[in-house]
Amino acid sequence: SGNQVTVAAGTLTLAKYSAYANQTLTVPQTAYKLAEFRLTGGSTEGVNLDTITLALPAAYTSTNITPADITELYVVYGSKTTVTKATGGTSQSWSINEVLASSGTLDVKVYANLSTSVQTASTTVASLTISGTSQNSGSAVTSATAVAGQTITVGAGTLTIAVDASSPVQANV
Repeated sequence: SGNQVTVAAGTLTLAKYSAYANQTLTVPQTAYKLAEFRLTGGSTEGVNLDTITLALPAAYTSTNITPADITELYVVYGSKTTVTKATGGTSQSWSINEVLASSGTLDVKVYANLSTSVQTASTTVASLTISGTSQNSGSAVTSATAVAGQTITVGAGTLTIAVDASSPVQANV
């Protein structure tokens, strides 16, 4: 009998970062964090990451923020930043060159501007996919299906006015 040979390939697992909750905000917003994810490499071998693909809801309804209202879209992965896309679209891709070591993790954050024309109560959820090539086996690796990020909801600002409890009574003044 000969030596045992094990065939393995790199893997990627992408998940929504649970410490960044769903958000409610007022518009306009500049460089607002739309979503945050964690990418984890498998234990067999590292992966040379080459593409980040972001999807936004395509159909405009009174409950969806239109991709046209999302501008200056970019992704921060680790300590690097992608090129900024001037206008949003239902699908955006960025070519990257990043090495994810075996069992390594990478923080991935999505930022954009939101215009003043977004309706109150509208929402958006960015979905992300990351792909690359296994370092040793050379096989294509992807983070499986697109992972949905946090729900971003546009709310209306409110103002509540109250008299301070320590204020003197008008008669004392």
